Amino acid sequence: RWLSSWRSARRRSFKQVTIKSWHAVASWTWTTEDDVCGICHMALDGCAPGAVGPGDDSPVVWGRCSHYFHLMCINTWLHNKNTCPICRRKWEFASAPKPGPATPGGRGATANT
Repeated sequence: RWLSSWRSARRRSFKQVTIKSWHAVASWTWTTEDDVCGICHMALDGCAPGAVGPGDDSPVVWGRCSHYFHLMCINTWLHNKNTCPICRRKWEFASAPKPGPATPGGRGATANT
């Protein structure tokens, strides 16, 4: 009987709410051990899909957001979107990487501004 009263009281204590808007956020993690392109998931020191050989239109390029991809992969992505595929910031090519913690093999990936 006590359990029945407790359950009844708990049901009455909850209020119904209506969600007016919802903003979902996705999360993606990366480590320096990955050493893969964030678009094609192939090794950065290998070939991008569609490239004839290593280095053939697949050099690694950095964005100002510090994410990096094969040149061929980011160019294909940029035909449809103008944002970084990882963080969704507006994509801008960086002139060169500078030392930082997030690079292939830990060699730096923060872009010079």
